Formats: sequence, structure tokens, C-alpha cells
Amino acid sequence: GGRLLWMPRWLWQWLLGVVTFTQRVDETRDGTVHINLLVTHPLFGEIFGYTGTFQTTRTHDEAAAPS
Repeated sequence: GGRLLWMPRWLWQWLLGVVTFTQRVDETRDGTVHINLLVTHPLFGEIFGYTGTFQTTRTHDEAAAPS
């Protein structure tokens, strides 16, 4: 109920693993971002990974435009 439990670093690494996250903008394609996420456990090794590419677009919002 609203309480936080602080764990020492050595403990949460063994319980939860370590997250490595990278985000890279593609210099050759405007508005493109590459994402990599990896969860590694000291005992089990790589336990989860995600790789994705996102393309951003701009849209005109008529409701937000001043009259």
C-alpha cells in the first residue's frame, strides 16, 4: 500500500536481472529509431530480448490549431 522496498544492488541483480537498453537514430532515414532491449540474469544468461525499428510521422491536429 504505497510502500517501497529498497534492495541492495547485488540482491536485485540476482532476483531480477540487469537491463541493457539502447536507442539509435537512423542517420540515413528521417524519423527512424532503432531500439534494443536485453534482460540478462547472472546465472541464466540472456532471458529476454526485444529489437524493433520505429518510424515517426507528423500529423496536423485541427483541434490543436489556433482559430
